[in-house]
Amino acid sequence: SVVDSHAGAFQPHIASLGAKHAEHGKCQISVRDGAPERRFPGCALSIQMDELMITCCVGKLLYLLLGDGMPFADAGFRADQGFGRGRAELSGHRISPAVMQFNGKVCCTAVFNRMLMASTDHFGSLMTRTTLQQEYDIAIVGAGMVGATMALALADTGLRLALLDARPPAPVESLRPDEFDARVSAMTHASRRQFEQLGVWPLITGRRVCPYTHMHVREADGTGQIDFDARDVASDSLGHIVENSVVLAALQEALSLHVNVELLAPVKVTGYSIADEGDGLLAIDDQDGNPQTLQAGLIIAADGANSQLRGLAGLKTREWDYEHHAVVTTVRTALAHEHTARQIFMDEGVLAFLPLQDNGDDPGHYCSIVWSVVPEKAATLMGMPDDQFCQVLTLASESWLGPVISAAQRFSFPLRQRHAADYYQGPLVLIGDAAHSIHPLAGQGANLGLQDVQVLAQEIRRAVRTGRRLNDPLVLSRYQRQRKVQNLGMMAVMEAFKRLYSDQPLPVRWLRNTGMRAVDGWPLLKNQIMRQALG
Repeated sequence: SVVDSHAGAFQPHIASLGAKHAEHGKCQISVRDGAPERRFPGCALSIQMDELMITCCVGKLLYLLLGDGMPFADAGFRADQGFGRGRAELSGHRISPAVMQFNGKVCCTAVFNRMLMASTDHFGSLMTRTTLQQEYDIAIVGAGMVGATMALALADTGLRLALLDARPPAPVESLRPDEFDARVSAMTHASRRQFEQLGVWPLITGRRVCPYTHMHVREADGTGQIDFDARDVASDSLGHIVENSVVLAALQEALSLHVNVELLAPVKVTGYSIADEGDGLLAIDDQDGNPQTLQAGLIIAADGANSQLRGLAGLKTREWDYEHHAVVTTVRTALAHEHTARQIFMDEGVLAFLPLQDNGDDPGHYCSIVWSVVPEKAATLMGMPDDQFCQVLTLASESWLGPVISAAQRFSFPLRQRHAADYYQGPLVLIGDAAHSIHPLAGQGANLGLQDVQVLAQEIRRAVRTGRRLNDPLVLSRYQRQRKVQNLGMMAVMEAFKRLYSDQPLPVRWLRNTGMRAVDGWPLLKNQIMRQALG
């Protein structure tokens, strides 16, 4: 086995541990009769482990025993959980052979039944394969922005968390000033505060983020326009444009500090069912195609608009096609964007220029564009040579920023609005696009998903404090009640805008232009709209 083949490699570590007595937070590590022992001053609690235990515990648990600067208190010993199930737990990891003593009484004997995923940062290529832990408190399916934020929001609870994704973790590479992720999000102040509270915002700003201080919205076939300025509401910005890959890299960095969070990727979810005791069961194929079964008290589906878990659970959705496709890419323009987001409403769709931050010699010339058009026009745009596409884009944008000089690879996807009739069923709960997806008109999709995370995390924490099961209908219904109304409200607004700015007769166009000019000339109303949008 993998453990047997590497058992000899651990002997020097075991021998060196025998000569040490180290203080780690509230826990002392020492060796007695060749077996490592942990003692907890003040509560007469100790864990005694023999050599086999050290040899078998590959990965993070070994790092807790031998690594530097890892306080055992931070690992979250769970004396209040696990005894009723007849096992000992160390930061949620089952261990064996081990005898746990509390005030001189033997509480239980644990059975080691899995290996932990090794971290190459600490062990290099020591272990190249791992089996999955079979039981977790929470399994989060989908390690994108919303799913990873969900894991981080719960990382300090001491709960055992699994974060699953079908794709392998993306390598964290240095950012080039002239290359950008085509997927970007317009973060509101509420989302920024959420990331600040999680300690991840400095990791985002330390990479690349672009605040925008102005927004210009105009009607293509008329004189109506609105200009928003952050100074009018005493704010330093209206929001931030950030690449999704930048957010994910920051989240992965933050999650790597939490030993109770396991990233399982790439894995493929092949089935979902409910255990007799009410936990959720996931059938999974690992990267080698080996079938596994994962059990969790709560399963959170963050696997996107086409959620596989939502379908496996039979949760119904209400959805309709916008009959538009989005064309997205990154462009370089002749004139600087001056930290201004721009939108133009046309009969055939909406075109948005979102400013990007670059660190080149002449910064401020890159924008992410989102162009919503009918499918036939999208196909035409996707098939154009780059120089022709830049010319068409310059014309459509009315040369806002001068000629469009260059465009990166283009992507296109259909636009649909979806909303789950129910956000939960049994031990499964939906968040983010798995629960709702809207038109990218206002760039609110990611922000709505992050608000889902915040509310669900609050309800889970309340359940932990009060001793309720994580999949208790009362817990999940509170989450649904808070989020469903707000999500439906935003979806209704976006649908109204979409219909208002679709191909309309001349009188409707006149009303649109008149309405825009009226709002722009009414500071109180315009500032209230800005404050609402800031979050």
